Amino acid sequence: MLSYVRGPDSPIIEERIDVVFTGTASRFPDRLALMVPHQQVELTFASLLKQVEVTAGALLQLGLAPGDRFGVWATNCAEWVYLQLAAARAGLVLVNVNPAYRAHELAYVLKKSGMKALFLHERDRRGDYSAILDEALGGTATGERGDVAVRHVIFIGTSSWDTFISAPPAGPTTGSCHEVANIQYTSGTTGSPKGVLLTHRNLVNNGLFIGQILKLTDADRIAVPVPMYHCFACVGGTMAMVTSGAGMILPAPTFDPLATLQAVERYRATTIYGVPTMFIAELDHPDFARYDYSSLRTGLMAGAPCPIEIMKRVVNEMHCPQMSIVDGQT
Repeated sequence: MLSYVRGPDSPIIEERIDVVFTGTASRFPDRLALMVPHQQVELTFASLLKQVEVTAGALLQLGLAPGDRFGVWATNCAEWVYLQLAAARAGLVLVNVNPAYRAHELAYVLKKSGMKALFLHERDRRGDYSAILDEALGGTATGERGDVAVRHVIFIGTSSWDTFISAPPAGPTTGSCHEVANIQYTSGTTGSPKGVLLTHRNLVNNGLFIGQILKLTDADRIAVPVPMYHCFACVGGTMAMVTSGAGMILPAPTFDPLATLQAVERYRATTIYGVPTMFIAELDHPDFARYDYSSLRTGLMAGAPCPIEIMKRVVNEMHCPQMSIVDGQT
C-alpha cells in the first residue's frame, strides 16, 4: 500500500549552515546582504562573511567548545545576525531568548538550556535587561548559581562587546548537518516552554523552501520587521538570505510601521514579512501614501488569520500580488 505522505519535490541540501553561507557569499560577494538602518549598517555578503568569521573567533576565544550553547536576548540588530551565523561557523548552538521575558522566565531558560554565555542589550524602552538578568541569576552578575551554567555576559553596543569582538577570525569547523544549531522555546501556553532542537539541515532547507515559494534570487531584498528571536525572522529571514542570496533588511529594533515603510522605499525591498496586525498598522499609518512600494512583489503573512479585505489592500496598495500566507511550528 502506497503512503499518502510525501516529501518535497526539490532536492534537500545536506550541508551545514556555515558551508551554505560561505558558498552564497562567494557567489554574490558584492551584493548587499544585511541592511540595518537604525545602526547605519550596510554589509555586502563579503563583508558580512568577514564579520561572521571574527564573531566566531570571539566566541571560541571565550572558551566555548563545539556543541556548547549560548543565548541571544535582544531585539533586532546586526549583532543578532553576526552571532547567529557565527554560532554555525564555530559549531556552537544558538539559544533564542525572547526580549519580553521577565526574570522568572529568563531563569527558566538559562537553567534548561545550559547556555554558557549570554548576549544582550543593557536596556531599551522595553526594560532594564541588566536588572532582569541580575534578578534571574539570584543577584549575581556572572551566574555562579549551581543550576545556571552562564559564565560570560556580553552587553551588545558597549565596551563589553568591543572587548569580546577583538579576537582573531575563526576558520570553518567540521561536523554533520544533523547536529543541533539552534534551540527555540515554545510559548508554553499548555505547560512550561519546551526547548525545540533545530539542526543545520532543518534550518537550511526551511530557508531554501521559503525562498522557493517566494521565488527569491540575489536580486531580492526582504524587509523583516518581525522579531529575530522568533523563527519567522531568524529562519524565514536569515536562512532565506543564506540559501538564495537575497538581502535582508531589519527596519527597526522592534516593529515600527513608519520605519518599515521607509525601509521598503529606501532599499527598494521586493519582499515584506509580517503578521496581520503589522500590515494593518502600515496600511493605516498617516504617512502611508508618502512612500513608494512599487519595488514590492511578494511577502509572507503569518501568525494569525488575515481578513480578506486586509489581504486585498496588501496586494493592491502595497503592490504585493504574490503574497503568501504561512504558518508553522517552532
